[in-house]
Amino acid sequence: MTTPAAPRITVAKVLASHYKGVDAKVIFEMDNTKPAGEPVYNLDVNASMFKLYAQQENEEPIFMGITTSWAGMYYSIPTNLQGSDRIRLGVAAVSVDMKSDSEITWSEYMDMGEYTTTDEIQINKTTIKPNESFEISYVDPRHAPADWKLLNSDGETVKQAANTTVFSVEEGIEEIGGYDLQVTCNGQTATYGYYVQITSEAVGALPEIYTLTVDGNTTENAEVAIDANQSLTLGYTGRKANGASSRGIEINDSWIGGKLNDAGIVARKSFSVSAWVRFTTLPESSAFFSIENRAGGWPVNNWGWMWSNISSEGKISVYTIRGDGAASPVALNYTFPNTTVSPNAWNHVVLTFEYNEQGQFRSLFYLNGILQKSTWTYGSSASGTTEQWVPKADYNVSASDWFCFAGGRGEQPVTNNGIVDDLLIWDGGMTQEEVDQVKAGLDAENLPSKVIAYWDFETDANEQNYFLSKGSKADVEACSFKLVASTAQGSGIQTPQRPLYISGCPFIAGTAFQVETLPTWTAKRGELTESTGTDTEGSTKLSYSTAGDYTVTLTLENTLGSDTKTYPVFKVAGGDGVADEVMGDMRTYTVDGVLFVEFAEEGTYQVAVYNVSGMLVAEKEAAVAAGQNMSITLGAKDVYVVKVMKEGKVVRAIKVLNR
Repeated sequence: MTTPAAPRITVAKVLASHYKGVDAKVIFEMDNTKPAGEPVYNLDVNASMFKLYAQQENEEPIFMGITTSWAGMYYSIPTNLQGSDRIRLGVAAVSVDMKSDSEITWSEYMDMGEYTTTDEIQINKTTIKPNESFEISYVDPRHAPADWKLLNSDGETVKQAANTTVFSVEEGIEEIGGYDLQVTCNGQTATYGYYVQITSEAVGALPEIYTLTVDGNTTENAEVAIDANQSLTLGYTGRKANGASSRGIEINDSWIGGKLNDAGIVARKSFSVSAWVRFTTLPESSAFFSIENRAGGWPVNNWGWMWSNISSEGKISVYTIRGDGAASPVALNYTFPNTTVSPNAWNHVVLTFEYNEQGQFRSLFYLNGILQKSTWTYGSSASGTTEQWVPKADYNVSASDWFCFAGGRGEQPVTNNGIVDDLLIWDGGMTQEEVDQVKAGLDAENLPSKVIAYWDFETDANEQNYFLSKGSKADVEACSFKLVASTAQGSGIQTPQRPLYISGCPFIAGTAFQVETLPTWTAKRGELTESTGTDTEGSTKLSYSTAGDYTVTLTLENTLGSDTKTYPVFKVAGGDGVADEVMGDMRTYTVDGVLFVEFAEEGTYQVAVYNVSGMLVAEKEAAVAAGQNMSITLGAKDVYVVKVMKEGKVVRAIKVLNR
């Protein structure tokens, strides 16, 4: 087939520049003989598709993808942040038989534009033990330096660093508990509640591989030479990571809660609700906490007695109490300008719903033991601040109202995921001392008298998937539930789901959830036998029947996370005579002068073969499915270097012997 002509770029434009790269667009044309106004198809210009390239000035070109139209969008073009601030876009036409490409047409170099900085931060460990080092940093390497502080529950600074983008705490923190992070940059301070959480060794830890051994010897060599069918013993040592903790239940795109009336909560009775919550995924505008009667009529079944949304960053800007006792009750809106429920961290939550003797109402929100400052409006007739009472607020809980953590709102709810532990209903409002008492953890066998219903999830749910409470009202039911649509508009039926048990809050007592660390070895083309191991040590037997170069990885994993390390490359001699090289997610072998490259993952690959003099002797590109291979004729018996690229990036380079 004829190689197509090179495209002609008419528009090349940078759209955005950020830490992930550059976003851009390109529009191009192909010379053709069609009269003006008639459609031109790719076949008319001997093209099947077009390859899109990008090149930062003074850097190598990058293959970014393909398009069948005469335009393309680029997202997150990789760039060297220490390199030039100019970039260009390129396009090449691919022949109909996909065996040849036109020359790449390049745009002029363009400025990358104004760099957009993100304030997102990250921590390098999800589970931290006393005196264990950890590091907090900006995700964006170009972010301006900041001042960092970690504060304990008394507001005292325990660790700090100034004028840096990376906050390293080499010696760790000794005291178990949660620590607020304050980051001050350019005069603006952001606070992340309970961002760093130090937990005891007893509740389990993030696995960490200390050493890898081959036949009992710790090796730092890059390669280990062995014979085919030779048996090796691979071993490891690791940190103590096993333990036992409190048990929680996963939110799992559902709601966690129960019917308030079963706990004796009736009209004009004060009560509080508390739980430890950890949100692991937070789609925008999912639910934080709600009290609702899904069996009621429209539209009350849609908004509920009380509802609150949570943003993807954990912001709870407002929650609303409207009641469901009248057709159009006045809405009470609480606004929390500085409140953030930290994602991927344990947060202790208390919400109070209180009436006084004058029939006035208020709701207080405690996060991690701290009363959150708020303002409120009662329709257009009244307003106030945190602890002030709302006059004449007649909000009566109905016999059908459920209290619910997480989940979603409305007929087509957007739900979140996470874990809930130590759920309870308290008789009346809570004082600061009572909030602190509940946050510290309760003894299920010796509960305070004001605990109406308490679920610690240490005992299994019954056959109907309900957990039965302890407290002054025993056997009140709570569950993880999903909504099954009913016949009336907006209505639904709370349907208990089988609970998914998981490691609960590490700051409270419990032993129901066992944290067990197990090893997994991955050895493509290898035979593994007698595998055994714990968190601190383990071993397996390994052998290969085929000559080649092989890699082996070990992963230690428990419910808190995992750690992976790679053993040295095993160079196997002898075997069946076929040269076989395993390269991570692919392998190569030669048969009768033909090189075969087998891919474990689908994608578009470019394979280039060089002789020992560095001369390119063969190359091929193809889109392959997982498990397929690419064949290239080598010719002379010699040693070759095979360079494999995927979507413009070098995946691996390896020597191959054509025998």
